[in-house]
Amino acid sequence: MGNLGGGEILVILLVALMVLGPARLPEAARQIGKAARELRRMSGAFQRELRQAVHDPIADTKAMIKGPIADTKAMIKGPIADTKAMIKGSESSSTAAGSKPSDDPRTKASGEAPPASSESGPSSDADPSDA
Repeated sequence: MGNLGGGEILVILLVALMVLGPARLPEAARQIGKAARELRRMSGAFQRELRQAVHDPIADTKAMIKGPIADTKAMIKGPIADTKAMIKGSESSSTAAGSKPSDDPRTKASGEAPPASSESGPSSDADPSDA
């Protein structure tokens, strides 16, 4: 409906000229132009208001969250750096003492020493009543 071609506009103008006459046509065109400008102005104001209503809460929420996130990151970085330094220190002291880190994957994954018992199960020499 909003797509008017040149021929269609010419037909509308000719009909308006015949209905209004040459004396009243310029005044009618001015009134139509004023109404169109007012409609555009109101539409633009509505769009701006709607954008602000949608954008402002999001921006406010982002700004509100940004501070606590930065504080939390700073609180976490300190202990992490201390832990890393402690791990490097213990690795370098154990290497310096001549001990070789274990190749047991359980030790690498958990950071604990492997269990002292053998993996074949309890020995047949043990008395079950002693446990």
